[in-house]
Amino acid sequence: IENNIFHSIKMAAVSLEMGVSDSIIRNNLAFNNQQLVVFWWYDSAYADIVPYSQDNIKIINNTVYVSDRLYDGSPNGNSPIHYNHDNSERVLNAGITANNHEIRNNIFITQSAGIFRFQKMYFLKSPCTPPIIENNIVYHDTGVDEKILFLTSSDLTSHYYNLAEFESYHENFHNNKF
Repeated sequence: IENNIFHSIKMAAVSLEMGVSDSIIRNNLAFNNQQLVVFWWYDSAYADIVPYSQDNIKIINNTVYVSDRLYDGSPNGNSPIHYNHDNSERVLNAGITANNHEIRNNIFITQSAGIFRFQKMYFLKSPCTPPIIENNIVYHDTGVDEKILFLTSSDLTSHYYNLAEFESYHENFHNNKF
């Protein structure tokens, strides 16, 4: 997905669901959307729809602005990059992975949410490998770097991390600028 302008989309500009792999999202401009990319694994009521791994995805050289409001004026509290899955046994026991993800050289601006959101800690531990997140410029409209990473742990408590905490969270997170 290259050289596009995504704007005024109520959902994610790019939604990668249930097994999209070996993909590049590069050189796009996205603004006034709910978010840029959501990786989503969910348990469907349909037996034929099952979660698969989402490996080898690159998000490179994009410019993204996520407002605190959607195009229709409704509130938006979403992050530009969102890793999400539900807690169903089928998803958790499927052994799905999110490996070899690279998020590099992007500009991310947001008004109300963290830049990177990991809905569950699942994506930051085995069987997944945390994405390489490097050389991005990140900015939160408050002017402070207190909302760079947003995590929801298995007990459903949420935590925000500033840039220094974010980069010390995992060795794959480095050389990002606020």
